[in-house]
Amino acid sequence: PGRIEGGEDGVKDTAELEGLLTTPEEAQEFIDTGIDFLAPAFGNVHGDYFGVENIKLDYPRLDSIHRKAKGQVQIVLHGTNEFPPDILQKCIKSGVTRINVNKLVLHKYNAYVEENTGKVPLTELMEKGTQLIQGLIEEHMDIIGSTGKA
Repeated sequence: PGRIEGGEDGVKDTAELEGLLTTPEEAQEFIDTGIDFLAPAFGNVHGDYFGVENIKLDYPRLDSIHRKAKGQVQIVLHGTNEFPPDILQKCIKSGVTRINVNKLVLHKYNAYVEENTGKVPLTELMEKGTQLIQGLIEEHMDIIGSTGKA
């Protein structure tokens, strides 16, 4: 329900997204179809925000969707590029139980590969790149409070 605007290669203007945001009623209709996970649109976008100041999330909307969905489905967060720890934590407090990440855990890897492709052996490139991803995953597990949980 709703629509998470943007794309992985860029973001459209989000100023007029109100009509595309998920309502609690739409969430319930979607839940009634038998889904297990719900990824609501509450101002989040796929791709880049082009600065944290452009992240405009409607937390009261997310809270109301969570109240409607509680005990029925897991709330999934898409569109996390550029989210600092405080925004991730606020989303969790508003009911998010699954966070899809992209650049949050890949940006160091992408920069390393871009800078070192053809300059170091492939196995070294892959090993170092994997270590960079693992480090950011571990950091974000600490941020969202999932470290040590299965």
